[in-house]
Amino acid sequence: MTITPTDAPEFALLYGEDREVRSDNLADLIGAIIEGYPQMTDAEALVDRDRMLGDVLTAAQRTYLADNALDREPSEDELTAMLREKSSPVEITEWPSDLPPLLELATVYEPYTVAALPTGSVVLFDSANERAFLDALHRLGVVQFFAKM
Repeated sequence: MTITPTDAPEFALLYGEDREVRSDNLADLIGAIIEGYPQMTDAEALVDRDRMLGDVLTAAQRTYLADNALDREPSEDELTAMLREKSSPVEITEWPSDLPPLLELATVYEPYTVAALPTGSVVLFDSANERAFLDALHRLGVVQFFAKM
C-alpha cells in the first residue's frame, strides 16, 4: 500500500479480509479493532490494549506449538510458561535457546511492574502506548500498520 498525496492521513490500518482505516489519529485506527476505544479514558484504553495484545500473544504462542515440532520436549514448567495467559508474568528466570522464543507482554514486567523479565530467548510486545500497540500487532501479522513518512 502506498499513500503518496500530501493531504493523505498520517496513518493507515489494514485488517481483516479487506478492511481499511485511515486517520491522523491513532485512536481512530484502534477504534476499528477495539469497540468504543476513542471514547475510553486513558486507563480503560490501556487495559483494553493489554487485554487484546495479551490474547493475541497467547494465541500466537499456542498456535506455534500446535503447528511445529520442537527440537526437544519442554519441561512441565516450560510448557506451562508457553501455554499460559500472557496477562501475568512468567515465573521462569531464564528461557532456553533450544525452545521457540517466549512471547511476552511488556507491560507485565519492569519498568511497568516489579516483575523481572526472564533472560534468554524472549520477545517483548508493548501496548503501553497506541503506537507501540499497533506496531506490536503489525509485527505479529494481525494488522498492517502504515505511517506516512
